[in-house]
Amino acid sequence: GKLANKKLMALVGKLLSFVDKADPILHTPADPVSFPLSQEDKQVIADMLWSIQPPQLLAAGAAWPSASGMAAPQWGIKKKIFLYRTEEGTYEVIINPTYEPVLVGKEDLITGWEGCFSVPKARGLVLRYAKVKTTHQNEQGETITRIISDWPARVWQHETDHTNGLLYDDEKESDAGKCLEFVPTD
Repeated sequence: GKLANKKLMALVGKLLSFVDKADPILHTPADPVSFPLSQEDKQVIADMLWSIQPPQLLAAGAAWPSASGMAAPQWGIKKKIFLYRTEEGTYEVIINPTYEPVLVGKEDLITGWEGCFSVPKARGLVLRYAKVKTTHQNEQGETITRIISDWPARVWQHETDHTNGLLYDDEKESDAGKCLEFVPTD
């Protein structure tokens, strides 16, 4: 994680621009990433790591000054990659993410407020799984599986949904990921 981020940061990152909510890339499943990473994929990751930093978010006219996560499609890149802010405040590169619910009983689905750089000037009260089993690959192509819950699980589901062409305010067939209330913040 951290060592790979430093190596990728050695590539000069360029500022990425957010795509508009109506852009089809936000509503189309992204392409899986193959390994070893291509030079293009390494550059995309370096650009993402650069662009998610607060000064760059400000320069890009982002709705918020910091991010818990950000997916490649939000920047117009059709790849199954997202950045995930760790408890230490650094960003972990998540490639080819998936998740499945860990069902434990009556609290399987919980509500919480979410914001999204692709749905600016609004917040949504969204139903999410309280606990999920996640699987992804790191920059070296190693498969990592973990169980996460609460806020980290919410962020994971939100960002993985982006790589699957879903926004939190889209209509959904299942209860998980369904927006129960949508509130403009402007």
